[in-house]
Amino acid sequence: MHKKPAISVVIPAFNEERYLRACLLSLRQQDIDVEYELIVVDNGSTDATADIAREYGARVVFEPRKGICYAREAGTRQAEGTIIVSTDADCVTPRDWLQKIYDAFLIEPELVGVAGRILYEPKPFWGRAWSRGLFWAVGAYYKLFGVVMYISACNFAFSKCAWEKAGGYNVRLAQGGDEYDLLFRLRSQGHVAFLPNNTALTSSRRLVHGILYSFFVTVCYYYLFDYFVLSRLTGRSVAGLYPEFRGEQQSRLPLSSKFAVGALVILIGFGIVLGSTPLAKATQIPRHQLSATFHTAKNHIQQFNTHLDSCTDNLPACTISATSRMIHFAGHRRVR
Repeated sequence: MHKKPAISVVIPAFNEERYLRACLLSLRQQDIDVEYELIVVDNGSTDATADIAREYGARVVFEPRKGICYAREAGTRQAEGTIIVSTDADCVTPRDWLQKIYDAFLIEPELVGVAGRILYEPKPFWGRAWSRGLFWAVGAYYKLFGVVMYISACNFAFSKCAWEKAGGYNVRLAQGGDEYDLLFRLRSQGHVAFLPNNTALTSSRRLVHGILYSFFVTVCYYYLFDYFVLSRLTGRSVAGLYPEFRGEQQSRLPLSSKFAVGALVILIGFGIVLGSTPLAKATQIPRHQLSATFHTAKNHIQQFNTHLDSCTDNLPACTISATSRMIHFAGHRRVR
């Protein structure tokens, strides 16, 4: 007779043959007293992802609709465990990772979720500092208020029952849908705990374009702007899927990313313009001056994107160059 597992680990995967073996090996070596299953959701891979998953005893679920929320939704729907653990194919976990999660649910049966922290690989040097600082802030906020303000889908577990009551993943969202959105809706169902000593290690491939790209494009555009602004206005993700980083390949930046950095640089310029005068005066700018300013800004965005086409391998320098141009533009507008 088939015995249902207590825990289901769901791993979305698209062309993950480079990292998946290490991920599954670390999960197969878990020291835990209960049954658990591994589910790899093949999200349209063209490499050996599915074969590697079967090699390590994982159940393979195929999801043809591209997107992280579609993949996590499909895997969670197929899961048999009462506790769902979410991680990524480029993550490696310590041997007691699952046991700590399971113990948290045993200690507090009414828990709806358990979050842990992540650490990037040691290189680049700022990546690990970034993740340490982020989750130090999460832990400090949790100690003060008892509320988890942020989770990483690389290291998050939840009650499947609570997840179903919350409506599952919002597949209309891209970035943030499997993290912020799910967290907020689960918190309405009950308590989400944070375990600062339960860490998942993840690759730093998402940081290959440097710290400026990671901040302006990843954080500001794909997460903060798309999730907290655009998706709230439209009910869906507008920015689309986050660029894929596989192996050592560094693909050209998508048009949306170019526009994102360009638009943010323009906003910096406008901030300087408006910040140079009292707010009362700023709100009384004649309409013809505003029209001329926006027309000039539009031209700067087009020039920025054209320039970015020729130097995608050195995005920080491009961004700094464009920012300095906008500061010059802002100063020119102020003198006039």
